[in-house]
Amino acid sequence: MPRARCRIRARVRGLAGVLAAALMLGLVSVVAGPSTPAAAAPPAVTDTISLGGDPRWVTVSPDGSTAYVANTWTDRIHVIDTATHAVTASIPTGFYPNEVAVSLDGGTLYIAQSEDFLLVVDTATNTETRRIDVGRDQESVVVSPDGTTLYAVMGQAGIPGWGYVEVIDAATGVIVGRIDTGNFSQTAALSHDGATLYVANTWGGDVSVIDTATRTVVTTIAVGSTPRSIAVSPDDATVYVVNLDSGSVSVIDAATNTVTATIGVPGDPAGVAVSPDGTTLYTVSSYDNTLSVIDAAARATTATIAVGSNPYSVAVAPDGRTIYTANVDSGTVSVLRVPSATVTFDANGGSGTMVPQMRDAGAAGALDSNQFSRAGFAFAGWNTEVDGSGTAFADGATHPFDADVTLYAQWSSTTVASLAVSGSMSATEGGSVLFTVEGFNAAGDSLGDVTGATTFESDFAADAVSGSKVRFGFNPAAIGGSDVRTLSVSLAADPGVRVDVPVTVASAASSIRLNAPATAMQGDTIAVSVDALDPSGQVLGDATAVSVITSSVASDVIVGNEVRFVTASPHVVTATIPGVEGFASSATVEVHAALLAATGAESPAPVVGAAVLLLAGGALLISMSVYRRGARG
Repeated sequence: MPRARCRIRARVRGLAGVLAAALMLGLVSVVAGPSTPAAAAPPAVTDTISLGGDPRWVTVSPDGSTAYVANTWTDRIHVIDTATHAVTASIPTGFYPNEVAVSLDGGTLYIAQSEDFLLVVDTATNTETRRIDVGRDQESVVVSPDGTTLYAVMGQAGIPGWGYVEVIDAATGVIVGRIDTGNFSQTAALSHDGATLYVANTWGGDVSVIDTATRTVVTTIAVGSTPRSIAVSPDDATVYVVNLDSGSVSVIDAATNTVTATIGVPGDPAGVAVSPDGTTLYTVSSYDNTLSVIDAAARATTATIAVGSNPYSVAVAPDGRTIYTANVDSGTVSVLRVPSATVTFDANGGSGTMVPQMRDAGAAGALDSNQFSRAGFAFAGWNTEVDGSGTAFADGATHPFDADVTLYAQWSSTTVASLAVSGSMSATEGGSVLFTVEGFNAAGDSLGDVTGATTFESDFAADAVSGSKVRFGFNPAAIGGSDVRTLSVSLAADPGVRVDVPVTVASAASSIRLNAPATAMQGDTIAVSVDALDPSGQVLGDATAVSVITSSVASDVIVGNEVRFVTASPHVVTATIPGVEGFASSATVEVHAALLAATGAESPAPVVGAAVLLLAGGALLISMSVYRRGARG
């Protein structure tokens, strides 16, 4: 095809788009979708790169360092350094270069053109390395993720129904298959897993879905009028097609291959791109010279930004923050930047590294989790001031990202400086109380439960301590009332960190019981004891030491708990608790008289023994006298 004819064809297509867009203005309002949702600040034009000619297709390298622009008027590929926006090289091509593809490793450039060959360029030297003979009118080219296969989309506007894809072995340049598609196939997009190829058939108003494994068209999906450009979401779940004459974007569910929504956009959209995170679509409209920003979830346009004249294609850098549009009539590339806010994290005495976190300006989001550490300290959140006097944010909290800011790590000492004991501070003898201990650092910040790291002691020996559980023992001195025990709680690793806790312990005694023998002999001394009893009659402990012993016989000699019986008779011995009403107990002791009690002897036993011997001797003498008399007779 002569050069002039191709130029005219391109101009006529552009004019047809303008006329169609004018006719579709009323339709746009019908399919515009839901109201505009709230969004972060839209991208803004930050630079314009002048190229001259007709720059139509813009592509960004996988690492984002380079942009490649196909200029159909000058038959060249402009190589742009994305850091400086300078044109670093100009690669000559064949006639009318179209869409450009870059291998995933960034090392090879594939250029579709209206020549008989597809051009292969080494990006390291920006020089041609090979020509692959595929025939004329290559509208676009796509390279598989593994770099082994090329898909050249072939279309001819002058021949109705003509459209197919040439499948090419990238290593040998040999055509290994052909897939018939539709009416004037123009652009294509490959799923990120390489399994499915989507081809937009501009005059057919549909999309061919191709299984790359079998190289067959699985189905054809009707979309809007004049589908011009196509893009696949990062998760391969959604396909977006811009329809030039319909002024819309068709949203296709990749799982069902059905159109699930239609998003109205202004003008005549010619190109579409998806942000790397899949949240935003960008379309360019050649009729009104704008870039539209579309919320992918809400499926609504959130902003429209003026760019160069007659924008034909759009590309998004891998960082998702820079957008490029190729503007045919102004011979320029518009560079747009999404305004951002960056949070820088400062360890503030800690160690470790954290990458600054950047988001769209005004797009609130969760802060990255803390990665810093500090020996002897626990992370206590972020603050806009070093000393913590500014605005505080918890770990992972939502931040407004409304401006660049530095957040300083706040640290809380993990060294226990003081203790606080929780639990009942009143108890009853025989009962148990389980205590818990909270630790605090020198600043008074809580370090949480440190019970397991503490030691408990009681100043009362009868109390039984097991860990932080204390069973309160019997105190005879508290009968009828209560006493105060002191629990000393100390940090096992540092006994100097200590707290004393007073606990009021009520006596469990409800009565006493005197223990004494039932009988005794006159002159005996006995020892009595006193038991303290609980309400159920169980013995709590020995209350002898706090009891007063009395006797009903005035002559009894009582010293402490010992009673000496001087006289024989029933003696009633009584125990009482001084000053405690109702605590008394008595026992009767039968004291038997001694035989020689009148002699005042210490013990009547020798006297009784002697009497018995005398009686026995008398009886023996009488027996012997009777015997003798009998013998005489």
